[in-house]
Amino acid sequence: VSLDNWRRYKRDGYLSKLLHSHAPRGNDADGSPCPGCSNKPRQFRCRQCFGGILYCRDCVLQRHRENPLHRLEYWNGRFFVKVSMAMLGLRIQMGHPPDSPCPTPERGPTGFVVLHTNGIHEVTVDFCGCEHAFDAGPHEQQSL
Repeated sequence: VSLDNWRRYKRDGYLSKLLHSHAPRGNDADGSPCPGCSNKPRQFRCRQCFGGILYCRDCVLQRHRENPLHRLEYWNGRFFVKVSMAMLGLRIQMGHPPDSPCPTPERGPTGFVVLHTNGIHEVTVDFCGCEHAFDAGPHEQQSL
């Protein structure tokens, strides 16, 4: 297909598909409730998770406790804006398995940065401060 033929016959279809991928799908933008909890407005989506479904803040955080480096976006009514998990209040617990909170967490430094294959992330972390801290190791080892 020549560029001129593509421009005449296929361009609009490609542009429509491209624009659709950057806007909420179906009834996501109509104020319908979150599919996770059914009672809060849908405002956030993950670019890494399949489907691009919008969820409320609480549900998107719950779904990403074990994927804290996924890229989230917030629908402001007109377009999507990038947001971090830290901006939404997610704290990553170091030195403990997922879903095993530390009873005496020690707050990590502000501006904790993680380099990942999908970008650079500023995250909020808590280090283990309980009786398991000896097994978890010093903060530097808990970060591994």
